[in-house]
Amino acid sequence: MGNQEKIIEMAKEHDGIVSARQVKNENIRAEVLKKMTEEGKIEKVAHGLYSLPDAMVDEFFLLQKKCSKGIFSYGTALYFLGLSNRVPNLLHLTVYNGYNTGHITKRNKKVKFHYVKAAVLGLGKIKVQSPQGKPIYIYNAERTLCDIIKDKKNVDIQLFSDAIKLYFDSKNRDFRQLLKYARVLGIEDKVHTYTEVLL
Repeated sequence: MGNQEKIIEMAKEHDGIVSARQVKNENIRAEVLKKMTEEGKIEKVAHGLYSLPDAMVDEFFLLQKKCSKGIFSYGTALYFLGLSNRVPNLLHLTVYNGYNTGHITKRNKKVKFHYVKAAVLGLGKIKVQSPQGKPIYIYNAERTLCDIIKDKKNVDIQLFSDAIKLYFDSKNRDFRQLLKYARVLGIEDKVHTYTEVLL
């Protein structure tokens, strides 16, 4: 199998996307990617990322490929959880303090980053499918609720109200987990205020 065929196979194994790093790890020179791009065999979709021409580029999946530590949060997570009917015009990602996001924010104005301590980054992380069926990571309902309660002054009031109401009306709500997360995130009193009023 030649280098070009190998790159195409690698892309097929990774939802139609291959990175320059993966190619380098296979000891294939970067010039091969350049030549394949010029010949239309692959398309450059972001810095260091290439897709097969017939692959549907999924912006959620692609963004998480570019920001491997990022977890979809806030309004983006609410949308996937069915706690908002508003298609997010900004994609919210949470990363740990100190994580370099400059390579993304320079090229993409549709992304809003939130920063947390590394110790709580994985709290409430779950895997779901993007609208195009690709695996992505978001926060679960309880973690997302804690985030928007903690940062209420920076969250759209209508989005906030809808999410709180839909969560408290949901059969899938898990108050024990909500309170556990609230304790870890240092907002137990704030969350208690909502549970006392809405229960």
